[in-house]
Amino acid sequence: MTKRIIPFLIVLLFIFNSIQSQNVETFLTSNFSSGNLYVHTDGKIYSSDFLGTNGFNGSTVNIININGEVENTIRGLRLPTGIAFDAEENLYIANYGLGTITKIAPDETRSTFASGLNGPTGILFDDEGNLIVANGGFPTYANNYIAKISPDGNVTTIVASDLLVGADGFTKDEEGNFYVSNFADGKIHKVTPSGEISLFAELPNDGDASANWLAYSNGLFYCASQRRDIIYKIDLEGNVSEFAGSGQRGGDDGTILSATFDRPNGLAFSVTGDTLFVSESSVNRIRMITGMDQITDISENVSLPTDFQLNQNYPNPFNPSTVISYQLPAYSSVKLVIYNSLGEEVRTLINNNQNAGYYEIQFDGSDLTSGVYYYQLIADNFIQTKKMIFLK
Repeated sequence: MTKRIIPFLIVLLFIFNSIQSQNVETFLTSNFSSGNLYVHTDGKIYSSDFLGTNGFNGSTVNIININGEVENTIRGLRLPTGIAFDAEENLYIANYGLGTITKIAPDETRSTFASGLNGPTGILFDDEGNLIVANGGFPTYANNYIAKISPDGNVTTIVASDLLVGADGFTKDEEGNFYVSNFADGKIHKVTPSGEISLFAELPNDGDASANWLAYSNGLFYCASQRRDIIYKIDLEGNVSEFAGSGQRGGDDGTILSATFDRPNGLAFSVTGDTLFVSESSVNRIRMITGMDQITDISENVSLPTDFQLNQNYPNPFNPSTVISYQLPAYSSVKLVIYNSLGEEVRTLINNNQNAGYYEIQFDGSDLTSGVYYYQLIADNFIQTKKMIFLK
């Protein structure tokens, strides 16, 4: 019996250590709004100040070094959003409010690369050196399209579609397909190089969906949702699961599932790929999720569980925090709720879709009084409740 238990415990420890290796930390708190993020090959972060310290006309792009220090500020922009560099180190910035793309040469010579666009947001270069631009509509979210701008500034339309509503985030995969997120309805669409568009994924929507900026790495997409205060993970099949953030609004650092965000917006990977930077534009803050080079999708690395299960929290009794773990045999709609002894809801820890696998989340009861509490897992048709004791 002991020999059969030990390997299982080792597997669980491996899984939990893999999950715990991703942590949320505060990278920078500033006096400027941080919207979209772009990481240059030299490691510096370009952050678009969409709102602007002096209002929309004061919008800037701030250049931040790896120590979190602002080295330079690019001014004279109008609602800057997307940021990209070409092979010659020319910098391109989308001006959402002007419908233009500003080009800044290495010698800081500035010019208008393209104009007449309809609320340009995400921008990136394809393999042929063309600048691909998502147009999210300005001042409304109407008439969205994806444009291609050749190196000489010639603008053509790849696709125009009513499926695009407030096109915002923009990224691509290894096959050259583009992915664009809708701020207005939380949907993400796939666009082939030839212009075929289809629904790729949809974030959970209880009337508060928003799909903000996208990031892609190693076969996984990450999407920030301002309205839900969560970073979602999406595989190549379009399966959506919660990746970081408890869903509560705040600024608490910690493990990816216990940390809180305040309207996460921009996403960008570090050059080494081990850190995902997250902007929170409403509170002038940039966070970072470390350990991104470690295993995060446990379903790809260990045998999946065969049934639903909610485990006893540990430690128990606890003060002030404890860890709750559970397992899912399949992709499920998951809700994990804390109740007091009167049956009143105290905290909702999880309320999202999750892939099959083993999960754990840290619960902090610092703001609660001592006593008996209950935690309940609802996953599709499965419901299980357990008791825990908080002793201050």
